[in-house]
Amino acid sequence: MREIRQLNRILRFGIALLAICTTVAAHADTIRFGAILPLTGPGGLIGTQQKLGIQFALDKINAKGGVLGNRVEVVFEDNQAKPDQSVLSFNKLVDLQHLPMIFTSFSGPSLAMAPLATRKKVLLINAGAQADALSKASPYLLNTLPTLGDEAGILTGWLAKSGKKKAAILFENSAAGISGRDNYITTYTAAGGTVVAQEPSQFGQTDFRPALLKLADSHPDVMMVSITAAVQQMAQQ
Repeated sequence: MREIRQLNRILRFGIALLAICTTVAAHADTIRFGAILPLTGPGGLIGTQQKLGIQFALDKINAKGGVLGNRVEVVFEDNQAKPDQSVLSFNKLVDLQHLPMIFTSFSGPSLAMAPLATRKKVLLINAGAQADALSKASPYLLNTLPTLGDEAGILTGWLAKSGKKKAAILFENSAAGISGRDNYITTYTAAGGTVVAQEPSQFGQTDFRPALLKLADSHPDVMMVSITAAVQQMAQQ
């Protein structure tokens, strides 16, 4: 429910910004924008939650008369969290349907679409990706979350001060996962900690037990995790 409320606030801000910045919006019957999310595949659980959050916000906005008197609609595209599919979906929504704003998530897809957003002057609203490269990817990319580097600096500093001096890292072999791993290593060692082991995982992987056993064998004080999917399965294992 907290995620849905956050998406509600973000969506309201994005739609209001779009309506204010476009001359068409003030007189159109409907404001339409796109959402390119992983609705199937390994990231489907997260993407479906985001879709529900967007739809929840749309229903509330339209029930109150829309934005500047205009009804709001969204066109959803399933990118399966794949950068190449995201590019295809972006071009479809922008070139064929002329949508001026796209809601996005996941680092790889967002980074793939960022240059297109710059070239075609389309607003990208990101509320589900945190790779550091996103902060400078495009002037048309609005990031609503702190980068992994900002989070890692605070987290690792607190861990080191709490006496957690040895860390193991489980990271996903993806843009966000690798960025998170690198940030953990840099900030944790700078704070006086030592990374004693690290193990990669693949996007969509659900069996983490071999990697967890290897990490446990290094006897860390704490395990840092940088994965975007199957977090619940990993925690249970």
